[in-house]
Amino acid sequence: MLNALRVLPPDGTHTILISFTPEAGRVFHEVLQINSGTSVLHVTVMGEGVNPIINLDMPTENGVFDIGAVLAGEYLERTFKMQNSSSLSIDYSIKLESLSLLRHAKSQELPSFIKPDEKMKSLVGTQNNNGQNIFDLVPSEGRIAPGATQEVTVTFAPDHPSDHYSDFVKIELFGKKESHSFQIKGMAKKNVMFVHGVDETTVNVESLSENPPSTLEEEELKGILPSVLFSVKSIAKESEFVPGSREIYVGCVRTMAVSQKKEVKGKVSYLP
Repeated sequence: MLNALRVLPPDGTHTILISFTPEAGRVFHEVLQINSGTSVLHVTVMGEGVNPIINLDMPTENGVFDIGAVLAGEYLERTFKMQNSSSLSIDYSIKLESLSLLRHAKSQELPSFIKPDEKMKSLVGTQNNNGQNIFDLVPSEGRIAPGATQEVTVTFAPDHPSDHYSDFVKIELFGKKESHSFQIKGMAKKNVMFVHGVDETTVNVESLSENPPSTLEEEELKGILPSVLFSVKSIAKESEFVPGSREIYVGCVRTMAVSQKKEVKGKVSYLP
């Protein structure tokens, strides 16, 4: 009860304000007892607590939403949907871990290439050098009516090549309850054609300072085909060897450049 009772004149009325704040999704009953000088009035108060439920319609694998590959300096858009499966309107907000005030405190650990046997706890990977967000989710907050669906557009806009762009997304309801969380990843390529699924030849943690190649290095590397490294393991048994196999993927980035909207041809060669 939010307001106080007072003396009522003959034939007078008084409005009682009652607050209902359930902590579970069920029906609640309580008896409100109002005492006067000559009688007692019992009023049964009933309310139903409803759990806010949001379902996500998005392609994820092991809790990871993979945006795909794009040329550095361009952008790529993907969408997913949020459906309100409860009987009340839901206020939501989408938050990125890279914008959290606690991000730097959580990332104070040794990188994985120094401790290869331990998995990195930080889910925030490479970020843009220009200071802009690498991922943008719109609309980042709003209200979803009962049974309605909200489409969210994810924009991936990297400013330099890297295979380790990532961020962690949290969806909060009513500003406090975390409903869903997932990691979002993307790759930025220097060339239209790329190879994925090979061994890592560089560390997955980048320096905060840029180190562009000199003009002499660019001239020396011009015309040299890029090489990749991948290892194949065979299992030895008592009387035979089980052949090893590995899959690699050759992809072509969808680009916005009109001059590069054509078929891409390539070839694979190996050293004996």
